[in-house]
Amino acid sequence: MYVVFKEKSRIGFYSNQTGMIAYGADASEALKNIEKTDRDYIEKCDQLGIPLAETNGNTDAKVRSRRQQRLLDFTYKTFLAAAIFGILGLMSIPVLTAIVRNEVKSIVGKELFQPKKLALEIPKRINTRFSKLSPMEYQTMVTEWGKVLATLKKGMDDVSNSKTKSNISTNKKPAG
Repeated sequence: MYVVFKEKSRIGFYSNQTGMIAYGADASEALKNIEKTDRDYIEKCDQLGIPLAETNGNTDAKVRSRRQQRLLDFTYKTFLAAAIFGILGLMSIPVLTAIVRNEVKSIVGKELFQPKKLALEIPKRINTRFSKLSPMEYQTMVTEWGKVLATLKKGMDDVSNSKTKSNISTNKKPAG
């Protein structure tokens, strides 16, 4: 079976059987050329013992299947890389947890890692560190905390005012 096409001023034939192309000035000449080309190709393949594979002329499907195969390969590689990074991430969780625990123990103290001791000793340690501050550092700390608390108080007032307004607008009694 042949596929006929026109290229510039000449006629061409494509052979589905061999995948060969032949041209001629007109259709009859191009047909003779493709038949001769096919015969020569088939004879050569027979002499060399090479089996013929039918192409069926579906080159678009071949191109599409190559694209799909590349996309599939890319997808497999992407999932494989994601799986490897996921496994490495899961394997590193115990190590990271141990690092964090060690840092917390070094800051708080190993003996303080029990809840009772934590509740009693943390305020003592904070007060000890505050007592070591110079008067200038202490004043700076008080000023900065004053600003933080003023901002928080303003925000809390805004929240309570908005709740009161919403309760009044819906004819509900304020909570509390």
